[in-house]
Amino acid sequence: MALNNQDFGLELSYNLAETLSMLVQGNYILNSFTGNSNNPAAFEMLEGLRPGENGTWNLTLQRTIRKNLLISLNYNGRISEGTLPVHLGSLQVKAFF
Repeated sequence: MALNNQDFGLELSYNLAETLSMLVQGNYILNSFTGNSNNPAAFEMLEGLRPGENGTWNLTLQRTIRKNLLISLNYNGRISEGTLPVHLGSLQVKAFF
């Protein structure tokens, strides 16, 4: 098994004082893989993507409320050649004592 991986990415971040932050990331990934890609070792090498063209993206928003409460909203996605996109989202609330 052999993998030649090319990853091109863009990252933008924005911060507003101490109350709001936003991070946007996008990647174009080209995987040239030789061997059987349908086994656990290949899955690990390809990081869950497939041989060929792939894309990943991420959006993170964080908002601080009253200096002791932090709300985080995360959205991730990925797409590989010949597959439908996969979307993941999460919401997290942290309280500081």
